[in-house]
Amino acid sequence: MKRLSLGHIIPIGVFLVGYAAVSLFGHKGLLLTAISDGTGTTLWLIAILVMSWAAVCNRGRARWFWILLALGAATACVNLGAWFYYDVILRRPVPAPFWADIPIFLQPVPIMAAAAMRPSSRQDGHKFQLATLNFLILLFWWIYIYAFLIYPHEYILPNAHSFNSYYDLLFVLEFAAVLAIVGFLGLKTRGAWRKVYWELFLACALYVTAFMWLNVELVRGNYYAGSFYDIPVYAS
Repeated sequence: MKRLSLGHIIPIGVFLVGYAAVSLFGHKGLLLTAISDGTGTTLWLIAILVMSWAAVCNRGRARWFWILLALGAATACVNLGAWFYYDVILRRPVPAPFWADIPIFLQPVPIMAAAAMRPSSRQDGHKFQLATLNFLILLFWWIYIYAFLIYPHEYILPNAHSFNSYYDLLFVLEFAAVLAIVGFLGLKTRGAWRKVYWELFLACALYVTAFMWLNVELVRGNYYAGSFYDIPVYAS
């Protein structure tokens, strides 16, 4: 497992500084929206490609670990791609309710399942099948929670306040579960996989913290696509 080199760190730093400059000095409008939505979609596409390549280069539990992480990235990519489609290509507001809220809500599920696969473990095939079954149970559980607590406020009796409250709370709880699982594995695991777990932990912690901050500013009316609040999300 390679460490980050200057060849990795410098482009990342340049990107964040450049995007921060665009956010701080750019003017709210179509161009800034296109830059923001396009950047987010591209970052998740890169994540999907890199994780898919890691899956190809591995096998067994490690392969499934990267496949599931790629699936989690794909859910976020679908969401941001949908925003790009409506904001930039169609140039009209997203529909309410917005179908792309569902994939982003399910984003933490494949991450939980990936960590639960324990790619550093050498468990036998029977236990691997149980891990796969656990993923399906986990997925159906969160779909049920969405259908029970969020769907009625989104589609049956639309209530924006209740929808946002339940959605944000459950999304944070999902990532709290991710952090608990990944943090536990980071403490228990040794070797190269420990580094992977802790990097995933830090990325998810920054991501969900940035999500909460962004949503607070959205409620206050301070957020718009391309604003400063996108920077920590994209940094994660």
